[in-house]
Amino acid sequence: MTKRRAYLALAAAATAGLAASSSAADHPASAAQRGVQLTVSPARVLVDEPVEVRATGLEPHRSVILALSTRDRVGVAWRSRTPLPVGRNGIVDTHSNMKPFWSMRPVGKPVATTQFASKRGPVGIAVSLVQHGKTLARAVVLRSTEAASLAATDTTMGREGFVGTYYTRRPTQPRPALLALDGSGGGHSELPWAVIASHGYPTLSLAYFGEDGLPPTLTDIPLEYFAKALRWLGAQPGVDPHRLVVAGISRGGEAALLLGATYPDLVHGVIACTPSADVLPSPRGSRSAWTLDGKPIPLGPLPVESISAPTWVTGGGRDEIVDSAQAVHDILARAKAHGRTNVKGAVYPEAGHAIGCVIPNQPLPEQFSLGTGGGYFERGGMPAANEAAAAASWPHLLGLLLSG
Repeated sequence: MTKRRAYLALAAAATAGLAASSSAADHPASAAQRGVQLTVSPARVLVDEPVEVRATGLEPHRSVILALSTRDRVGVAWRSRTPLPVGRNGIVDTHSNMKPFWSMRPVGKPVATTQFASKRGPVGIAVSLVQHGKTLARAVVLRSTEAASLAATDTTMGREGFVGTYYTRRPTQPRPALLALDGSGGGHSELPWAVIASHGYPTLSLAYFGEDGLPPTLTDIPLEYFAKALRWLGAQPGVDPHRLVVAGISRGGEAALLLGATYPDLVHGVIACTPSADVLPSPRGSRSAWTLDGKPIPLGPLPVESISAPTWVTGGGRDEIVDSAQAVHDILARAKAHGRTNVKGAVYPEAGHAIGCVIPNQPLPEQFSLGTGGGYFERGGMPAANEAAAAASWPHLLGLLLSG
């Protein structure tokens, strides 16, 4: 079973497990009371797409509560309650403000409890309009991590020579494609990569250690392994082999920058989310994390001056995992010193880790669980700041794919 990084898997929290009835799903603006009409538009979306919640027929100049609820795979309820003013025309309209969605929190739990399971197809979030403790109207919005036409194909060491999952909508015309690398867990995941593929960009989520057939730790991982995956990706139907982008998170971002510097003919765009500015050793000691031609990659500043492709780097000023804000400053300064104008980036001062490669409009607490018995780790940043950074950086990721 695919390993999931907690900070990516949490993005499914708001879409996991509400047991909505088929009648509610078929009539998302049902159960209006006392002439109040509640609509959610669109009523069925991908999880990164905004929705507008609108209510009419309310008493003017009063306030109401917009209440959202769902459940995760272990049965923990997630809820939010957002006070909203009623206008003089008796209308409440969020105007696609997604705070009711990203502010959802687990009931009775300070942070997420476990990793969240994949769930294909749309799932529901219950939306209620409450005033003075009474529910005036209800609706259901269906949100999905995958487009209905998305296909997922697992790859193996024995068959393709690498471990991952390939997501594609099988485009009829050649499209830019993404090689996606998670962080220090080394495995591969569904989110956010399936969402990107659902937007029409074929995506290979690639594991590089810690899964069957791969090294158990981040030690002596050959860059040739990634190059093989890139060549395979470029040969897939519907993929433009001249528009391959590599995106990585944390240690995966380090790998993405190394690949951009090492294989300029293969890599046509680089996205590095909260990486370090240096080639780091293996976490298991002084041994190298990466090799090329059987030799360790030297430690020290990442050779961003050798990257010719468009590159986007993000950092969080409240990152508790790595000093990614300083890393972005160092990377951009090194690129500028060598005359590289293709390397750009942004620091989000109040945000935490993984910013740039997380789905917006989802719960992004400052802490994450490592799973049952695994304890917690601090990712940093406050929820509102993390959401603002995700909303600002996500278009850069999609935009670089489009132009890559």
